[in-house]
Amino acid sequence: MPKLNDTVRDLLIRQVGREMFASLTYRMAKSAWYEAGCTAAHRWAREEAEHEVHHSRKVDKYLAQRGEVVACPTVEGPKVVRGATDIAKTLLALEESVTDDWQAIHEAAEAAHDGETCSLSIRFLDEQVDGVDAARRVLRFASATTDSMAFDQQMENEFG
Repeated sequence: MPKLNDTVRDLLIRQVGREMFASLTYRMAKSAWYEAGCTAAHRWAREEAEHEVHHSRKVDKYLAQRGEVVACPTVEGPKVVRGATDIAKTLLALEESVTDDWQAIHEAAEAAHDGETCSLSIRFLDEQVDGVDAARRVLRFASATTDSMAFDQQMENEFG
């Protein structure tokens, strides 16, 4: 495969860190929900955290296939948030932000006539639609009640 355009490369390298930040944010949610006794929410957030790590590795592998050597970017941890509604708002904002990042990667790849990266970004954008939708549902459940057990039951019903 040909080398990446500098802009596309820089955006993809940044995305490795963004996906790791997403994983840390889901881990923060997982811990908070564990402390609150919300086992279904905890399980869902744990799975999402693992999914984000997989995304980071996938982008890193793609960069390597394109001949790029990537040092792990510095990733700051997310701010700690408590309360199901605030956590859900944080996760929704995160998913929307990551969607914007992938859209920027797609636009840069199109401008560089890089079909491989366009295909990669489209696959990630398709997944982001699901991520944003899931985060919106979590926010809807969290906003509907102040009872953590009722919230957790909704999470169990929706996400298993």
